[in-house]
Amino acid sequence: MASSSGRKSPWVLVALAAVVIVGWLAINIIGGSSAVR
Repeated sequence: MASSSGRKSPWVLVALAAVVIVGWLAINIIGGSSAVR
């Protein structure tokens, strides 16, 4: 997974952002309004 060790590809940031957003939405949907704020 360290094929490009010298340079950081923008796809990594996109993937991390997608994971964070999906995870946050999943927690909000499962937890309901209690997890918000």
